[in-house]
Amino acid sequence: MHNGLTVMIPKDAIPVIDSFIEEIDMLKKRGLKVDYTNSVAGDNMVFVCTVKDKDEHRRDIFRQYMANILADIIIKHWEIKFIDKIIHKNYNYFSSEERFKILKNVYNILSEDNADFYWINKKAEIVNAMLEYFNTSDVLNLKGFVNFRLKEYISGLYDVVDRAVDDYLVEREYNEFIKLLKYFVELQESQYNIVHVLVSDDMRYVLIDENYKEIDNHLVESQGYLNRELSNEDVLISSLITIAPNRIYFHCSEAFDNDNFIGTLKSVFGEKVVICTGCDICNKVNSICKK
Repeated sequence: MHNGLTVMIPKDAIPVIDSFIEEIDMLKKRGLKVDYTNSVAGDNMVFVCTVKDKDEHRRDIFRQYMANILADIIIKHWEIKFIDKIIHKNYNYFSSEERFKILKNVYNILSEDNADFYWINKKAEIVNAMLEYFNTSDVLNLKGFVNFRLKEYISGLYDVVDRAVDDYLVEREYNEFIKLLKYFVELQESQYNIVHVLVSDDMRYVLIDENYKEIDNHLVESQGYLNRELSNEDVLISSLITIAPNRIYFHCSEAFDNDNFIGTLKSVFGEKVVICTGCDICNKVNSICKK
C-alpha cells in the first residue's frame, strides 16, 4: 500500500466534491502533511491524496480522517438522494405532493430525540466499513462503495422510509376522519348555544349548559354512537357533535395532558372551542364531577 489514497467521486456530484476538497484543506491546516491532485477520468473526478509523512502511525491517522470525512459526506450529501430514490422506486403510486410529505416525515424521524444516537451508529457503521476496505485497497470508488459495501446502511434507510410512509398514511386517515366529523358538525342543528366541558381528576368529562345544568347523554345514545366500545374522548366528541353547540368552553385543561385530543377538538369544531385557563367553574369542577 502506498502512502495515500485515491478517491473517485462522480464529477456531477459538485457538493460532494466541494466538501471533499474543503475537508482535505482542513487536514492540511491541522498540520497533517497531505497533498492531493485531481483529474477527470470518465464520469469521475479522481483525487490522488498522498501523505508526505513516512510514519506508519501518521498514515493510519490519515486513513481514519479520510474514513470520517467520507462518512460525513455520504450522510450529508448523498443520503437524501438515496431516500428520494427509495420513495420514487417503492412508492411511485403516491402523487408528487404526497411523496414530498413522506420526505418531510423522514426528516422528522431523523430529527427525533434518539436521532443523535442513530446518526452516531450509522456513521460508525460507514467508518468501520471504509477502514476495513482501506486495509485491502488504496483506491476507493465512492459511488461503488456505497452501492456494494453499505447494504446494511441502505437497508436502514429503507426502514426509515417505510416508517415515514406509515406515519403519512396514519396522518392522512386522521385528516379524512376529521373532515368527516366536521361534515357531521355542519349537518347537525345546534341544540345548545354554550356548553361547558369539565374534566375531573379521574379524566371523566361532564357537560353543562350555559345555565350550569348537567347535560344528559341520552342524546348520544339515541344517535347510536355508543354501540361500540369508546374511550372517554370518543364519547365526548360524539356528544359534542350530537348537540352541536355554538361555543364550547373546555375547563380544567391543566389537569388534562392529552394535547393531541385538544388539537382534535379544535380541528373538528374550530373557533367554537375556547380553552379556559381558570374561572369559577374550574374551581368548582371537583364538586360538580363527583356528585
